[in-house]
Amino acid sequence: MVAAHMEANLGLHIPLRQLAGVAHLSVGHFCRAFKGSFGERPRAYLMRRRVAYAKLLMLSTDLPLSQIALACGMADQPHFSNVFRRMTGETPSRWRLDHRRAGIELAEPA
Repeated sequence: MVAAHMEANLGLHIPLRQLAGVAHLSVGHFCRAFKGSFGERPRAYLMRRRVAYAKLLMLSTDLPLSQIALACGMADQPHFSNVFRRMTGETPSRWRLDHRRAGIELAEPA
């Protein structure tokens, strides 16, 4: 239920107290229960899901990175770039270029 709420609201600010409310728990209890169930803190899970959504948007649309950043709930493009680079080791623009190029190479007939 909480993971579905996060997934449905990736582009929005989601306070911990809101997530705890969805689970009908206090914030402290929610954080401990979430980590026990998912193996990571709620914020880390949310950022990982936002980066995965950003990757999908980068491959399936021509939206500028600034719009993708906002669609994924990031404050702005620099914030998005910092989070993305920390999680993937690449900048969003480099990742997009490399993965689009790889997709074209895979789609070409042998």
